[in-house]
Amino acid sequence: MNFKIKNNIHAYFNMKEISPLNLPGCSICEYRFFCMKGCIGSQYESNGDYLIPVRSVCKLLKAKIDFLFKKYHELGLFHCYF
Repeated sequence: MNFKIKNNIHAYFNMKEISPLNLPGCSICEYRFFCMKGCIGSQYESNGDYLIPVRSVCKLLKAKIDFLFKKYHELGLFHCYF
């Protein structure tokens, strides 16, 4: 999806409509409901496409979510099965 954006207002509203459930790499990810999505500018600089997430950021967010699930489970605030 590489294209030049000529109208910033239309681009802003198009990006607001992007859901992490529909992104190319995110539609099958088990963390998609907890993900904050990446920075669109960073994704564009790293991959040349603002819809493709940066792998290192994905790994960092997944590690953060795993840690929080384990801690919440240990504290009895959240019950999950590993």
